[in-house]
Amino acid sequence: MKLKYLPVIIFFACSVQFAQVQTLWSKTSGAGSMPSWFTTTNTERGFCYGNNGKLYVVSRNAGIFVKILSSSTGEDIGALNTTGITGGTFALNDVESTTDGIIYGVNLSNSLTDPVKIYKWASDTSAPVVVFEDAFSADKRIGDNMTIVGNYSDNSFSIWFADAKGNLVYTLKKAETGEALSIVRTVTLPAGTLGSAPNVYPLLEDSMFVTKSAGRYIQAFDYNGNLVDQVPGTIAGTGSTATKLFDLGRTGFIATFQYVSGDIRILDTEGGEIGGANFRTYAITPALGTNANANGTGDIAFQYNTDTTVTLFHLGTNNGIAAYKISLPMKVNGRFHEMYKRFADVQNQNTGFGGNVKLKNMGYTIANDKLYLALSAKLDKTSDQGVVLFLGLKDHAGHGAAAGTPLGGAAGLTGALGNTTNGYFKNDFETHYALYFSQLLTDSSVFVDIIKYTGTTKTGVVLGRCKQDGSAALGPELPGFFTANSVAFAFDTAFSERRGFEISIPLVELGITNFSGLQAFAAFVANDAKFSDMTLPGNVTGGNLQANPNFAAIPGGPYHATVSLSTPVELISFQSVPKDHGVVLNWSTASETNNQFFSLYRNFNGSSFEKVATVNGAGNKATKSSYSYSDGIIKAGQYSYRLYQTDFDGSTVLISEIKVELNNQPALFTLEQNYPNPFNPETRISYSLANADNVKLTILNVLGQQVSILVNERQDAGAHQIIFNASGLASGIYYYKIESGRFASVKKMIVLK
Repeated sequence: MKLKYLPVIIFFACSVQFAQVQTLWSKTSGAGSMPSWFTTTNTERGFCYGNNGKLYVVSRNAGIFVKILSSSTGEDIGALNTTGITGGTFALNDVESTTDGIIYGVNLSNSLTDPVKIYKWASDTSAPVVVFEDAFSADKRIGDNMTIVGNYSDNSFSIWFADAKGNLVYTLKKAETGEALSIVRTVTLPAGTLGSAPNVYPLLEDSMFVTKSAGRYIQAFDYNGNLVDQVPGTIAGTGSTATKLFDLGRTGFIATFQYVSGDIRILDTEGGEIGGANFRTYAITPALGTNANANGTGDIAFQYNTDTTVTLFHLGTNNGIAAYKISLPMKVNGRFHEMYKRFADVQNQNTGFGGNVKLKNMGYTIANDKLYLALSAKLDKTSDQGVVLFLGLKDHAGHGAAAGTPLGGAAGLTGALGNTTNGYFKNDFETHYALYFSQLLTDSSVFVDIIKYTGTTKTGVVLGRCKQDGSAALGPELPGFFTANSVAFAFDTAFSERRGFEISIPLVELGITNFSGLQAFAAFVANDAKFSDMTLPGNVTGGNLQANPNFAAIPGGPYHATVSLSTPVELISFQSVPKDHGVVLNWSTASETNNQFFSLYRNFNGSSFEKVATVNGAGNKATKSSYSYSDGIIKAGQYSYRLYQTDFDGSTVLISEIKVELNNQPALFTLEQNYPNPFNPETRISYSLANADNVKLTILNVLGQQVSILVNERQDAGAHQIIFNASGLASGIYYYKIESGRFASVKKMIVLK
């Protein structure tokens, strides 16, 4: 779960639609279908999804019982055994499940003398067993909500709950043997932090957790109790309690139960460079009903589906229970949720005309017969700088402006693309379209111009303007070379890996029936068409380029990135292995077509990429080829390697990138989070060994069953990496586990196809 972005997230105020939310079933007061055992007297407050097609709902209606419901229909299918459950203000208040389906329950203790009890069920029919009991030493309120993350089968799970009176957060774990739980971490929060019905949810990077309680903000704290960030009440009202985190696509989300309106607000947590005051609402589920819920209690659970959606289950005290499918439709909003294929990254730390502007990466995807482009960019509202994005379409070869042709000075445009004095800038590839977007010294709108090139003819139009909050705009207003309002575009003012400018253009408007590839180049340009040193891709080293640069002649190229659906090289793997104070790079191909050579580029601790090697390719070959290169670097630090392929016609394509942490004598065993995550079909898994030992690295499904063995051999001390290809696995959640001597660690990964 990639929710490390929490401290640096973003907000926009706009209308929220239910396009991403589909009601699967509803047993609610609002629908007039609330179960007969579900009351309006605050008797149902907690539930969980058991990762087995079942929901478990705690009820105190005329006694203690736990209803078992079908997660696909909401119908009653049984009840848990509650023999021996006693004690506390409420003998049972919430139940939660490990990832592999083991159910635990907690009572509510709201006094000095009542002990907190946690029960475990080995199965739906077995009697519960007390696995934790502690009266604590001070007055307390514990058990309003409980959270569990991790697997029971490999003992990676932990249990979290909060003490509302003591402003404390507890983490519990099970010993290697036996079933007893013990407290392994206690975090003291500032006085008054927690309101009623507190909920706590950890971030899987194991460094922070999120709290939410009635009358309080959603807040993130580190394990020393320091406030890291918070979401203001203008984004997620203080009238909410249960809060949980989940992944959808490549983005993490926060779901928080708003008991005042009886629905769930879903917040997008993709990272930006500013704080939690800038969270953005992604969707809001329909309200369950209007029955009063003065205690503000309820609960949220979710399951990951093989179709890359998430099912969100919602319990609202006094109003029932419902299930919703949450999806990520193709939507232009300046937030790159869609499965964009990233094909270009910035190659240096150049600052252009000032440090308030940035470029980071570009991505594309084809969906709904449209070309979608995403450009991670940050604009500066205090300047007239903007971004120019050039496109060359493989399907239109020979019909655009040839490389070396002046591209500016289009009639009808007044910005960078219309400037005639400085309109002699030239590309190193055939260009069909150029877009220029800038804020023009405003903090409310982004203006977009576009040129179509046909030979030496330049046809320019104003595409339109959009807000900076991610709201999509349509253009152009009047028909020209594009049909009126056929192009959607948006800009999100909060810069991050997946924030910035987004546009969709129907293929038919581009004159394409079957997309087969493109070339693209972006650069920061002032409104008078003077270029900075900030380009994507390319590596300008001599300072700002100013007027009329010829990118075919400037060192540091190529100044374009290529997408080709007919890749000349079918890459099987690209791996790095630290060895003898250096790195050995190994890669293999399944087939090669017209492959002249490979190029390896390296950067160190985020510096500029430099070429380190050229390795001849196999030309044309239909069978497997293997390659290796030893980079004899000696400094410890983080290295990135890019593998490029060059065809016999001179075209060059970036085909893979890996990172490796070089530590000559690692002091610790470590297992890093795989990257990318989610992924399809390949991801990189990195780990370090403190000493030479036998290593076993396996892939597990959500039931803890082994589906693949990646490593099973003795390995030297140091950092190691392996590329895992999941082409044979279905979409869903998996785990990767490393075992070496006494060291064992497990992390989650998501295959998203």
